[in-house]
Amino acid sequence: MSATFKSLCDLLEKVESTKKRLEIVDSTSNYLRTLTSDEIEPAINMMIGRAFPKFFQKTLDVSWSILTRIFEIVSEFDWDLFREEMAKTGDIGSAAKAVLEKSKAKKQTQLTQN
Repeated sequence: MSATFKSLCDLLEKVESTKKRLEIVDSTSNYLRTLTSDEIEPAINMMIGRAFPKFFQKTLDVSWSILTRIFEIVSEFDWDLFREEMAKTGDIGSAAKAVLEKSKAKKQTQLTQN
């Protein structure tokens, strides 16, 4: 079976909302069993937040100004709501997710577009 990025996101949202360690292990192992051998390492890298394989010395070097520009390109980003969400969660990713889910997309775009 070929995994989709959405299936990985669904798993990670489930893991994030689960408090019981055994349920997290069970969900993760069940997901990994659905992957082909070529998909396992990239999936695990994404799960732990590693953008590149272990043997690469590369880093993304994505600055805050680049991220804010991307938010503004792809949506009508509400910075007041972002600040509120940051105050609640203390997590940039969770705050950005909450705002992007509530914002209106400007257009479908790729991150490589200006």
